Amino acid sequence: MAIFKLIMFLYKKGYKRFFMTNIFFKIFECTSKYENKYNNHKYKKNNNDTSIYKQSEKKLRSTSENKNYDLNGQIDPSQQGDAGDCWLLSGLNSFSYSKKGREIIDDAITIKENGASVNFRGLKKQVEITNDEMNAARKSGLYSDGDDDVLLMELATEKVMDMIQDGDISSPLFLQESASDSNLSIRSGNFRDIVYLLTGDKAEYTQNTSKKENNNGYERRLNELRPTIKQENKLDSIYNTFEKDSDSISATISFSDETNFNSNNPVKIKDIERNDVILTNGTECHSWSIKSVDGDNVTIVNPWDSSFDVTVSRNELSKYADGIEYYKYN
Repeated sequence: MAIFKLIMFLYKKGYKRFFMTNIFFKIFECTSKYENKYNNHKYKKNNNDTSIYKQSEKKLRSTSENKNYDLNGQIDPSQQGDAGDCWLLSGLNSFSYSKKGREIIDDAITIKENGASVNFRGLKKQVEITNDEMNAARKSGLYSDGDDDVLLMELATEKVMDMIQDGDISSPLFLQESASDSNLSIRSGNFRDIVYLLTGDKAEYTQNTSKKENNNGYERRLNELRPTIKQENKLDSIYNTFEKDSDSISATISFSDETNFNSNNPVKIKDIERNDVILTNGTECHSWSIKSVDGDNVTIVNPWDSSFDVTVSRNELSKYADGIEYYKYN
């Protein structure tokens, strides 16, 4: 933990470029921007915004009354709450888009009379969640709305991350780092965390070298010397795998704008119909799910509201994508 605190100290003091590597999976971009605990949900859209996400009027909000939950072992549409756990919701959504991913979720959840249990295979740990715990979570406004199984997974993941944080269970270092937020253990994380928790396997990461802020060293120099030669976008290999067999892979794609951090200006791109799409709000790294790929077009889903998707060109995505975390099924 002392090493982790030293790393965070160096990061905040300006050694940011050191952490912009594949090794750290953009952890520090996605975990060090949160402020004011739960009071200000920065993921929520700007009320004055006219983008495609402001236009969506579909409501998934559940009531705050006590109820018996409709758990079915499947991940259905949800809306992210104030917990800042886009990494978890986008990861769960990405599993839901492949047959093998759906099987992993279904195998992990055991529905019981007064709640359910979740089996975290990677840690050999089963966590119990009751209906009373789910009712309290719904009323808090901190967690997701919509699908009950998503809420179950949030609470179960939080409970096991609390165990990791308290040292009650042995886990890999990257999980200890993700669980380090003393206010809420699921506030920080990456797709690889939920992959490991549910399967015991490790996800992989490919950085977007086409993004200006990521493109450094040899590749940047090569672009300066030979600007007319198109360099291969390393994300294309992931997109090509999706296009060939979307059931063989699950993945999330992260976005940020390091040049305008703390500006509070939403980062936008255009979808294939030229509508504005908000990727993130300009102060945090935000994770989306990749649903499918068709040629140059990539369909992605935002955990803000996973009831609908957006299709964007590969070239447009390359402007702001930090990279892709992916898990290939055996």
